[in-house]
Amino acid sequence: MLRGKFSSLATRLTALACECSERGDQLHSLALKRLFEKSGEAYNTWNTSLPGHVKPHEEVRAPFSTTKDLKKNLARTQEIREKLRREMITRQEEMDWLVYAAYGLISQTNPAAACLTTEDDLALDREERPFRLWAKAGGDFEKAAALIPVSWTTSKKKLWRARLEAIRDNEHIRRIEQPVYKRRWDEQWKVGNRWESGPAAYAQELIDAFTWWLSEKAEWHVEHKAKGGPLALQDWSAALFKDARIAVAWPVVADAIYQVEKYKFDALDEEKKENRSKPKADNSYTAFERFFRDTVVDQSVARGIPPAKPWNELTEKKKWTSAQLKKAQAVRGKLNVPRERFQQMSPTHFVWAGT
Repeated sequence: MLRGKFSSLATRLTALACECSERGDQLHSLALKRLFEKSGEAYNTWNTSLPGHVKPHEEVRAPFSTTKDLKKNLARTQEIREKLRREMITRQEEMDWLVYAAYGLISQTNPAAACLTTEDDLALDREERPFRLWAKAGGDFEKAAALIPVSWTTSKKKLWRARLEAIRDNEHIRRIEQPVYKRRWDEQWKVGNRWESGPAAYAQELIDAFTWWLSEKAEWHVEHKAKGGPLALQDWSAALFKDARIAVAWPVVADAIYQVEKYKFDALDEEKKENRSKPKADNSYTAFERFFRDTVVDQSVARGIPPAKPWNELTEKKKWTSAQLKKAQAVRGKLNVPRERFQQMSPTHFVWAGT
């Protein structure tokens, strides 16, 4: 409903919004964390009982048991997600142009306000949107029109030409059709301190998903197998690597780590590259052991630091080093709320935080 009245434009906007929302909902089942779920493993039974838990997508629901399985599920997940993303980008773009018509920036009969109708046409890469073509062509209409993919249907090419004409001829449309006002569609995953999309984002998401899963397995092991600890880090790491699923997942995750490190390295200035070693792929057990140690330490605080106490009060007691308190504060936050999985007894020994 627009301006209190039902119209074909309002109906179309509503349909596009619903279609976009439905595709967005599917992405929850395609989070890379879902790839590691397996019934009855570690805390899975408890996790799946929580409100809001989403089951893995039906096409990648079978738990992996080999490296090949995980690679296959990962590739299929990315394929489905990219398809959904293209479909969402297209629907968002269509809604933008219908809104221009709704606000009177262009007439509803303007060719630029026409609708894509076939499912094949309703899939669009983010760089194929009209404003991207306009920017790439430096505001030259003929150059922008020449960038319209020749493989598109005649009706889609005609529509894109009409929209480029609207950008050229309508000052209001031209002001809006700029990156600063349009959704970027690149907020896929955070790599370092920047939101990214594409291979690096998928690689970092996989690393984060594996870290969560490994943490779950590590916590379950120290709680149930080691009876709460203390447990030596070296023995702990070796025991977990004997887990067949962890062992077969590690080569895939190690490759993802290499991809992210290479991505960061390639983004450096040439001067900074000279002072750093070029990243190398390493799926050895030694690399896993380092990764596991970092994972455990990141979720640990020194044993005995009481929760719910002001940090300045604990600092005055001088019972813990400043480094220990700083690390605990990084995990627990300003209010000293216990969030750690593990507590550290010594540089090499840990206990379950639930003891």
